[in-house]
Amino acid sequence: MKKLIIFILMVVFTLIGKGGKDCHAQTIGTIAGTGVAGYNGDGIAATIAQLNYPAGLGVDPSGNLYIADMSNACIRKINVSTGLISTIAGIPGNSSGWFTGNGGPATSARFSWYVLGAVAHPSGNIYIADAGSNIICMITIGTGIINIIAGINGLAGSSGDGGAATSAKLNYPVAMALDATGNILYIADCYNHKVRKINIATGIISTVAGTGSAGSTGDGGQAIAAKLNYPVGLAVDATGNVYIGDGVNNKVRKVTIATGIITTFAGTGIAGLSGDGGPATSATLNAPQGLAVDGSGSVFVADMFNHRIRKIESATGIITTVAGSTIGFSGDGGPAMTAKLNGPWSIAIQSDCNLFIADQVNQRIRMVSELPGCLLPVELISFEVERKENINLLKWVTASELNSESFFIERSNDGKYFEEIGSIKAAGSSSTVHEYLFFDKQPGKYLEYYRLKQTDTDGTYAYSKVIAIEAVDQASSCFVYTEGGKGFILNCGNSFAGEIQVVSMEGSIVKK
Repeated sequence: MKKLIIFILMVVFTLIGKGGKDCHAQTIGTIAGTGVAGYNGDGIAATIAQLNYPAGLGVDPSGNLYIADMSNACIRKINVSTGLISTIAGIPGNSSGWFTGNGGPATSARFSWYVLGAVAHPSGNIYIADAGSNIICMITIGTGIINIIAGINGLAGSSGDGGAATSAKLNYPVAMALDATGNILYIADCYNHKVRKINIATGIISTVAGTGSAGSTGDGGQAIAAKLNYPVGLAVDATGNVYIGDGVNNKVRKVTIATGIITTFAGTGIAGLSGDGGPATSATLNAPQGLAVDGSGSVFVADMFNHRIRKIESATGIITTVAGSTIGFSGDGGPAMTAKLNGPWSIAIQSDCNLFIADQVNQRIRMVSELPGCLLPVELISFEVERKENINLLKWVTASELNSESFFIERSNDGKYFEEIGSIKAAGSSSTVHEYLFFDKQPGKYLEYYRLKQTDTDGTYAYSKVIAIEAVDQASSCFVYTEGGKGFILNCGNSFAGEIQVVSMEGSIVKK
């Protein structure tokens, strides 16, 4: 005889039955870090690896993520295909005070405790901002050799414009950005209150914005005559315009590259949190740190002390919040806007679809998936799951695919933490309909969540919506609900046969 025990709970809930349903989109999750500061090894899943105040982020053409792991004094890499983490530069937890190892293997080099920036060039070369050493370094792809390309190791100053960047002096370079062609590297020369640029082909350095004195002046005029106040973030759009996180001024400034004119793009100059849904120039920010620009030209801002990521639409200039609510850590697996962040330092965008966040004080890298406007290389018509006896059958259909390599099937029992359970080869490039089937032969006993990770031939990837299915045999299920003050109503259907006990939370049998 079946025995069904029902606990009386004062809750509101949703039943998800056979066939599945769409649970949420644009969710947030942790892709690296455990929440504990430290270093516990490489060659392991990034989700179980410790970080130590992660700072700058960069994404290479294959979608791999690079992390300036500041207090570990090294640069880490997350392989987009495997999810494994490794160290590509520096010796984790081992600093020499300032940079050593120029001209040798990057993995034998040592940085200061303030390695803050990491940017990937289209060629695959990696640029590193070692603020404490006052230098910019480059790792050459293929050889793994690291070299100083700007600044004089250990010497702070402001000199060298018009000459070789290796002979110039910087003062605490904290962030970098490349233009779309990869020809120009911009540097936030923080303590010099300037933005400088290096011509990659010639190695010549010059100033783009800032006079060298702290202040907040110059809007509407030439950027080189304007004053900045500890610039800490940079981004460049497709047309070459430069966006500056003007930290102490609580503004985002914009330099129109064609004219050299500087303007305020977001913020009023007063620290605060206001303005969502209105013009960005009327909104208040609080220490805008990292910046990123998507393919449409919209600008994302790590609003550090507001513990949020905000977005300024390129077409309208309207500002909104896309991730974060208040200080703390919560929300993985749920909507990004209701999640909690703690001092987001920098951000990076992958393929216009995934937004990476260096959630610094939480010692994690978070990811917001499926950004608005994300153009996936696969047009997914449907994705559903159906219970077949003791097997869950997943089915999805694509209308078209472009350079699609594989579908990885991921499962979760809580909708937050997913694990890979299998993969299927994709169609590649196709304009015809394709149907895919996957059998989960070992599903859990209760509610299961599924999603697809679609990977391109270049290693970039995107996630599908999340679907879920209840594993309980629907023919013998009983449901409890309320209706208009009539108390609890129990509906077991006509086929249920067995004993039912209604038990209080204290363990007393209320009804049998």
